[in-house]
Amino acid sequence: MGRKNTNTNSKKHPNNSNNVGSSSSNNNDPFTDAFSARSHQITQEDMSSSLAYMHSMANIPLSTQIEQIRSTLMNIGTDCTYNDNDPMGDGDQSKILSSQKRKDARELYAHGGDIHAYLNNRAFTLFAFACIHGEYQKVTMLLSNITNRIEQPWCHNNEMKAILESRECSMRLSPLLLIVSAGNSCQGVNKENHVTTAKILLKHGARPNAKDVLGKTVCHYGAGAVSKSMTLEVVDMCIRATETVHLYGKDVELFGLKTADFNGLKGVVGGFDPDSGRRSVYISTIDKEVWIKPSNMKLLLSTKNEDSSTKVTMLADIQDRLGYVALHEIVMFDKVEAAKLLLRRHNASVHVRDLDGESPMKMILPFDGVKGGEIAEMINAAARKKGAAARKAKKESQNYNCASCQKELSDEEKKTCSGCHTITYCSTECQHLHWKQCHKHECSKLAKLRLGIRVDPAPPNRLNVALLSLGGKFSDVGSYRKPRGVGTNEKFVIKVQAMSDMIMIYDETRTCQFQIIPNQPGFNEILAETRKEPTWDGKKTFMKASFDDSGKCIIYPTTAGVKAKYSW
Repeated sequence: MGRKNTNTNSKKHPNNSNNVGSSSSNNNDPFTDAFSARSHQITQEDMSSSLAYMHSMANIPLSTQIEQIRSTLMNIGTDCTYNDNDPMGDGDQSKILSSQKRKDARELYAHGGDIHAYLNNRAFTLFAFACIHGEYQKVTMLLSNITNRIEQPWCHNNEMKAILESRECSMRLSPLLLIVSAGNSCQGVNKENHVTTAKILLKHGARPNAKDVLGKTVCHYGAGAVSKSMTLEVVDMCIRATETVHLYGKDVELFGLKTADFNGLKGVVGGFDPDSGRRSVYISTIDKEVWIKPSNMKLLLSTKNEDSSTKVTMLADIQDRLGYVALHEIVMFDKVEAAKLLLRRHNASVHVRDLDGESPMKMILPFDGVKGGEIAEMINAAARKKGAAARKAKKESQNYNCASCQKELSDEEKKTCSGCHTITYCSTECQHLHWKQCHKHECSKLAKLRLGIRVDPAPPNRLNVALLSLGGKFSDVGSYRKPRGVGTNEKFVIKVQAMSDMIMIYDETRTCQFQIIPNQPGFNEILAETRKEPTWDGKKTFMKASFDDSGKCIIYPTTAGVKAKYSW
């Protein structure tokens, strides 16, 4: 499976006398080494001529590198003029639809663009440089120089926004992004210094979900292939901050506070405090800034048409311009600690598909790119949890409707077809009408699904394929028979793994394991039910099966589903 990386930018940053940088150029620089490791699988032949040129950029003037990267960005479809006119925003975030252009974008990100060159040429601003090196005292001082002479609310001040959000280097990195990218390679810096710096930025209102030129967020940089404990801590803070970022700069009313005098007061929401989970609120009537839990804020709408929605995409689920999320890299590079953070603590989605149709779930499924181990187990657990929640929600919200007149029915009002026990009606009249119109053609099929489908093993001339579970257990011997300890006509659980030209069936003991192929009885019905399972992208599910007294297997497609105890 190919590498999944991205990042780039096109905005020019002139090298002026106010820019301060550091770091000496040498071949062992950890930043260069880290990004080189991310791209070692991309060969010289696969790169466009402009990107191949980047391999020799170490001794090329910064101005030339900026021009070269800008050309590359324009070639992959980036509106560089738009980016130039949006110096404190995300700029052009259009998707990169061409596979070749996505490859070029991955290569640019893998090499880090001109981040290292900006460091060597002392081209970053003083504030950016302090963030990169975790100089939190200097960061505090530079911010205080502004806050001491501007009025509240700071979130409405352009000078404050400029220092917190200005994008630097061709990758268009905000100060927060610089901490988890360039700052990740700084040697001799206590990780707590970077974490403290990130906290200061967030408390002053830095956007936790800012994107670089390729749509990469703090999560992509800090919880991907080169993640470290420091970057993961910053990612965790930013994920939590993003949950309430929609409130930033908005008017709210306070309620439910123990300090009753504050209830009913109105103010403007500011930055996020990672330690307490609170956001600042500036209350003009008392000229005071207070830190309040978001649950004690009610968003005030200035117009009738203003959106009151508080649903925000979780930071780890935000896709870049190639459709990637951090989990794509986590799976490829086996970053267990990053997986624990995103999956166990923040419930990141395992079903987000990139523009090539690849999801983290699909990446660990058998025969689509086998990937075992702890990360696969975590992804499976997350998939089961989400699948169970989806089924529960569907069941709770499920309403019965008359198949004929579509009248909504209560459980007591519904009349079920005695043939298939699936279709419901409001009256005998509707049942008779619907039978004539269409149900007589589908009733027997639905009944067959409920009562079970008799299936045979694959023909003897069919090559036996080793069956593989997500746990990595193989078996080369197929057997069409009852599992050990299961009686005749006794139902047992089978796992169904569906591919385009074969369905694999096996029980937990592996004493029953066989294949069903196209044109065999039951293939289409079992495949259709498996494709409905959300847990594993329609590739796998569990069903009930039994063997009758003649030794034939009966599978019950309507029993398809996943339970927590199905862990094999």
